[in-house]
Amino acid sequence: MLIRNDVYYSKKVLAPYNNGNGELEIQAITIKTNNQDIDIVNAYNPSRNNLTITEFKHYFSQINRNYFIVGDFNGHHPLWEPLKNTASNYTGRTLYDLFNENINLCLATPPNLPTHTYGYNADTSTIDLILCPQHYLPIVNAMTMADLGSDHTPILNTIELYPEQQKLGKRPKWIFDINKWDLWLQDVENYVERENHTIPEEIKHFAESLIKPGETHFKKSKDIVSTKCNKIWWNEHCARATALRRRAKNKMKRQPTPQNIQNYRRLHAAARKIHKLAKRTAWRNYISRISPKTKPKDIWRTIRNFKGLKNTNRSNLLHNKTVIHNTQEKSELLVKYFQSTMHKQNIFNYTHEHIQLIDRTANSFHNETYNC
Repeated sequence: MLIRNDVYYSKKVLAPYNNGNGELEIQAITIKTNNQDIDIVNAYNPSRNNLTITEFKHYFSQINRNYFIVGDFNGHHPLWEPLKNTASNYTGRTLYDLFNENINLCLATPPNLPTHTYGYNADTSTIDLILCPQHYLPIVNAMTMADLGSDHTPILNTIELYPEQQKLGKRPKWIFDINKWDLWLQDVENYVERENHTIPEEIKHFAESLIKPGETHFKKSKDIVSTKCNKIWWNEHCARATALRRRAKNKMKRQPTPQNIQNYRRLHAAARKIHKLAKRTAWRNYISRISPKTKPKDIWRTIRNFKGLKNTNRSNLLHNKTVIHNTQEKSELLVKYFQSTMHKQNIFNYTHEHIQLIDRTANSFHNETYNC
């Protein structure tokens, strides 16, 4: 499950069904919007597995009343495939019975939405579904997107809700111009002096005497974090193979003749081969550029990128089984906690032995060479 960096969320752990021997594969998160906690559940029911009512209810009982369940259920039923001749299967009948039993469980996927394409006959089916409570049905819109090379078609589920977001930014850096240092220094020396009565006022005035002239003569970098999705292995051959594959798939859908089906399968296999070759070549080129002069930090940066490790400013708090995302609310909660723990009666009563131990420890650090 991929989540935007600027969206406040918390991972929701659902107890596994039957000690982990169930059919469904489940992921869940909780986001906050309009002062409501909404659970987003990603579910996958492997093909040929029969989803039971008991297992679905086991997970359904653990999520909030405000939720969205999306995923590949591999379930067939005339309710969402009315124009297909495919017979309903066990999982499809399970979902149908659940819809009839629970008014707060509804299907938001349009009928006959082609979410899956069979490569051997170009037929389509609707097995990727989105489920939600009744009050969310008017604000959900599901539609298919462009082909990405899989037998499953990407689905864009647009929901008219706006989650709480944090502003992603970075501290601006000064962009110095060596030709303007003399002008900056002159302005600093001529900065208006004033009498300050307190140390904080003196510190503030000193900072202004440096910053104000700097803003006049130097520029600053932007405080916006730009997100770049770059595939270093992508080349013109990949683009060409992908375009031909998509064109063949669209033609196969319009005219599912044996020739068009065979042509699509051939171009699909060729595109996968070209993509793998491009990735392998890009990796070998990167390895060949590593030398004894390569800085270790560059290597570790690449390793972190491979692992997807990224520092984030987000740190949520859990209070009374409620996830706190808002910065102001978190600050007030921490203040109340520290106030409750810092009463006079909670102050430690140090003995003479404790004080001697602290002195010895401080002296031992004092005698060590700093930062060695």
